Amino acid sequence: MTARVATYHRVSTLDQNPALAPRKLRAAAGRLGRLVLEVGEVGSGARNDRPGWQAAGVRFTVVTQGLDIRPAGDSMSRLLLTMLAGVAEFEAATPTDRGRSVSRLASGRGERWDATMT
Repeated sequence: MTARVATYHRVSTLDQNPALAPRKLRAAAGRLGRLVLEVGEVGSGARNDRPGWQAAGVRFTVVTQGLDIRPAGDSMSRLLLTMLAGVAEFEAATPTDRGRSVSRLASGRGERWDATMT
């Protein structure tokens, strides 16, 4: 039985081109099975209410990074999800931490700095 494959891609900023990803995703889908659904969205990755992302019981494969997360929740899939959640949390906090550090450095020099000045 041929696997049914859905693709999902998202761009988060207006200057990103949403037309670039589908070609690569279609090629990967062809290697994995039969493409039955393509979903593309524009929006923040920090939001979890994206309609195109709401799916259950699917295998999640990131072809460019070699990630393969299975819906059955095998031990490797759970490990990958735990690590990815940690990385996401770190990335979300990093700009704030950097901004505070730069702000403290600037104020120590008698300068004004805020995040909009980058």
